[in-house]
Amino acid sequence: MKFTIFGAGSLGTIVAALLVRGGHQVRVIARGKRADFIRKNGLQVNGLIKLTEPCEVFEKVEPSMDGDVLIFCVKTYQMLQALEETNRLAPKVVFSLANGLKKNEQLKTQFPHSKILGCMANFSGEILECGAVNFTRNVSFNIDGNCNEGKAIAKEFSLAGLKGIADERIDATEWSKFTGWISLFALSISTRSPIGQFLSTDELAHQAYFLIREVALLAEKSGITLHDDTVLPVLTISRSKQSCAVRKLVAIGEEFRVHFPDHKISALQDLENKKPLELHETLGHVVEMAAKLEVVLKACPIYYQLIAGLDVMNRRC
Repeated sequence: MKFTIFGAGSLGTIVAALLVRGGHQVRVIARGKRADFIRKNGLQVNGLIKLTEPCEVFEKVEPSMDGDVLIFCVKTYQMLQALEETNRLAPKVVFSLANGLKKNEQLKTQFPHSKILGCMANFSGEILECGAVNFTRNVSFNIDGNCNEGKAIAKEFSLAGLKGIADERIDATEWSKFTGWISLFALSISTRSPIGQFLSTDELAHQAYFLIREVALLAEKSGITLHDDTVLPVLTISRSKQSCAVRKLVAIGEEFRVHFPDHKISALQDLENKKPLELHETLGHVVEMAAKLEVVLKACPIYYQLIAGLDVMNRRC
């Protein structure tokens, strides 16, 4: 397969390096220092695996990228610019590894619905000061398994080392990850702590429970049946008594604290590096959906306002 990867952050670098190692033709669109580093040093990945792979790097979209599998590995707030730059491409299929549910809505503004594949990236990494990416978690990569293209990509990602899953319930999977991710996002940013630190704390696990329940309610109102096969078992948590759910969350937090003590979600990495947060496109999107569905939320709007303020203060310093 031929792949064009728009963005060479942590996930883009991991995907590109593994696909190159797997024998695929990969073109990466990157700019500035990141593009210079990859041209000089290749795609460098450490952590769970160690590899360095050469890769073609482009600073702009080329007509030769037509017909490629197009993968967006940029933040949701960067998608408008990325879509503008790719508006003349006719990809074989297209998907985005961004957080949240808004990514597919963004893709639909430019590409035919039949070309867009839902997906869920349950793997993570962090760009180190040296320019290499530390590959920290590799749980799964789920992609729409209701079409031949999705099944083929899942197979190739698995062969490359990313545990690809052709997922026939991808809408529910995206919602399920998002439901748990919102709680991790809100508490990671407000406490500025790795997952294991805050989720293993009883008082903060209660907050995670309230956030999960609210997003789960929106899923129900949207006709989505959640499941447990993502980062957090959101179906079980949302349907359990509060005390039972909190014990489950604390236990998960303890697992992170023991096995992944320093694991931070990408949003916390962005905050620490004084980069903008995917706030309005994720937690803000929850507040927007609630208004449209006429659902009254308590926790999500408060965290949205709190983090909006923290985001402004952080970038002002």
